[in-house]
Amino acid sequence: MGIWFRGTAVAPDITAPSITAPDDVTVEGNLTGGADGVVLGAPTVSDDVDPSPVVTNDAPATYPLGDTNVTWTAEDASLNLATAVQVVSVVDTTDAVLTIPADVTEEATGAETAVAIGSATATDIVDANPVITNDAPATFPVGSTDVIWTAEDATENSASATQVVTVEDTTPPNIAALDDIVVVANGLSGIVVNFSADAEDIVDGTFAASCLPISGSTFPLGETTVTCSAVDNAGNAAEDALFTITVELVLGVEIQSVKLNLGKNGVLPVVVPGSSDVDVTRIDVSSLELNGAGAAHDGHIDDVDGDRIDDLMVHFPVPELAIAPPPADGDVVTLTLTGELNDGAPFEGADDVMVKVQKNNANADSNKKGGKGK
Repeated sequence: MGIWFRGTAVAPDITAPSITAPDDVTVEGNLTGGADGVVLGAPTVSDDVDPSPVVTNDAPATYPLGDTNVTWTAEDASLNLATAVQVVSVVDTTDAVLTIPADVTEEATGAETAVAIGSATATDIVDANPVITNDAPATFPVGSTDVIWTAEDATENSASATQVVTVEDTTPPNIAALDDIVVVANGLSGIVVNFSADAEDIVDGTFAASCLPISGSTFPLGETTVTCSAVDNAGNAAEDALFTITVELVLGVEIQSVKLNLGKNGVLPVVVPGSSDVDVTRIDVSSLELNGAGAAHDGHIDDVDGDRIDDLMVHFPVPELAIAPPPADGDVVTLTLTGELNDGAPFEGADDVMVKVQKNNANADSNKKGGKGK
């Protein structure tokens, strides 16, 4: 039944309003987990009867990441309802803010060095806990290494920064202690001596030192100082190491007597054989001693052994020979010849000889007389 006003029937209002939601909205997240303060706009609303339908929506105060449907409702005076949906999309396209440790410089402790590089921090508008990673190795070689730090939020936005880790090698190597060397040469030109010298370095390990004169050189008679140096791959120089090589000259000596007749005022002939490497004219005869006895004369040069190379023949007074303890008849003793070359280089040599001890003549005469008395 219609409604009558002053005799006129009015039809009831059963038509819902017309409502068009505002355009969908996409906003950047501006707080942890989403966004707030989103401006939705206003819907378009009309009604055939009610000029001002009541418009409401169910929009939240804050919006999470992703899509949120906002339902708009228009209600006229006759309680007719109409709805429309607006989609609010909250996105996160903003990288985290990454703060990394300062560059680091460390002294090498070996070929690889462990370095404390520190830690990074990151903040993000939407993600309260962005994930921080880096590509640092467990240990670092000498030189500079870039460490890439990365912060990634829940929506896979990432920020990166580079920290430089520098490992320096300023420590010089050390040359192992070297013992002095003593060798014997049998010729006047010296002798070849081989040796080795190693350097130890915390980064480069063990390597050969450089020495002058080099190993395998011919070293002259007497004492030569060898200087060894070492430089590692970083250019650090070791303190030089010094040692000496002493070449002692031992010459052949030939005693030209089958027996040494002690108790006689004779001389003992001794020959120093010459050779391709022993020029006997370089021997200072005045410096010669045989068991403490000096030469009885200046000696003479001759080819004693018939090899067409000059030899040196020298005689020494037998009574001046110092032999201790006193030998017995028939003992074999070693006599040592010492002397110098004309340039002062010392040498020695030795040979064995059998001793003949003369009987005491006085005792012999006494024994003879005693025998006659009997």
